[in-house]
Amino acid sequence: MTVTLSPFVTADLDWLFLEPVQQEWLGATSPILDHDYGRAVLESGPCWTARDAAGWVLGAGGFQEFGSGYAIAWALMAQGIGRDHMALTRAVRAKIAEAPYSRVEALIRDDWPPARRWAQLLGLRPVFRQHSAELDRFWVWARPQRPTLRIAA
Repeated sequence: MTVTLSPFVTADLDWLFLEPVQQEWLGATSPILDHDYGRAVLESGPCWTARDAAGWVLGAGGFQEFGSGYAIAWALMAQGIGRDHMALTRAVRAKIAEAPYSRVEALIRDDWPPARRWAQLLGLRPVFRQHSAELDRFWVWARPQRPTLRIAA
């Protein structure tokens, strides 16, 4: 299957029908995915929209930048990705691998096995469990650190 990533625009949210777990987590009746949200993610760092061969929105994601060397990866997934899942995974894994940050992290729900499996497929590894009231079901996963070339003087 073919998946294309294009620069995210706020109108893409109008065509993103979230999968049920993200609906529940974000609040199915919450207006969180409005155009103000879209503008906020655009301002936080690079982001893309994934589409299938027919142009349907499969998801959106990107990096929320914190300084020059650190970013948190985020993703919103559509319902029924099905046969495009592996192509989407390859495209997102490439974005994470080529990201210029020294550290890339993602918050992954501990009680949602598909999220953990996808994080592994993306090349992320669990680092530590969040300890806060709001994030008690989450682990921080991170891209393994890139080795640094040191030249002796």
